[in-house]
Amino acid sequence: MSLPEIQREEIQRRVLQQGNDVAALYDLLEGVDDKIDNLDAKVDAGFAQLDTKIDVKVGALDTKIDVKVGALDTKIDSLDARLDTKIDALDARLDTKIDALDARLSGKIDTLDAKIDTLDARLSGKLDAILQRLGG
Repeated sequence: MSLPEIQREEIQRRVLQQGNDVAALYDLLEGVDDKIDNLDAKVDAGFAQLDTKIDVKVGALDTKIDVKVGALDTKIDSLDARLDTKIDALDARLDTKIDALDARLSGKIDTLDAKIDTLDARLSGKLDAILQRLGG
């Protein structure tokens, strides 16, 4: 039994249409794939540009930090030198005060030694006088 000619033409038309639909779908997928590849390339290029900009910024910040650290090192060295100078000056003043106190104490001790010697001589004289009275 053969299909009527109209049905056969309709089936052929539909098969042809489905084939065309599949081909159109493949064409569409190929176009989407191309667009994805283009977007991927653009994203990669954008990331490369960002990476370059970040490297430049980080390099500039690194340079600024190095300059600031260098300036801080210079200030610290200056403060350290000033502090050493002040400590040396305080040490010299302290030595001077200690020497002055030592001289004053030495003078006082010498005065006390002289007074003790005077008292000792006077007591010896008095003791000799008392012993002479008692013995004499």
